[in-house]
Amino acid sequence: MSSGASYIAMEYWLVSAPGEKTCQQTWETLNNLTAKQSNLSVNYKFQIPDLKVGTLDQLVGLSDDLAKLDTYVEGAAHKISQYLGDVLEDQKDKLAENLMANGLDLPTYLTRFQWDMAKYPIKQSLKNIQEIIAKVCQNRC
Repeated sequence: MSSGASYIAMEYWLVSAPGEKTCQQTWETLNNLTAKQSNLSVNYKFQIPDLKVGTLDQLVGLSDDLAKLDTYVEGAAHKISQYLGDVLEDQKDKLAENLMANGLDLPTYLTRFQWDMAKYPIKQSLKNIQEIIAKVCQNRC
């Protein structure tokens, strides 16, 4: 996105599809059916490394924790967006270029996401990674 440009708000869905023989085959099938044949969507690969899953009980507990964190972060992001919109007053068209994630506009950040192995080591348990993410969110929000 060039400086001074605005973009239309987009809706993004994160889809986890049941696998075929390889992740690439699953991606190609999904992309072919939704983007190429029927023009329903524009698809981007969201690369997430293999994580240590643990037991079903651990996943259920983690799911509850992540739901709470998601609600907290969504509320904080909404408030930040509102405050920034209020500060910009007559320049609301500049809101999109001022809402950034790691120095990138939001559509670019989402469509080119890369897991940060240094911040979130995949050798740790999902619970530990969730706790690291929660700390980062609480420190920044």
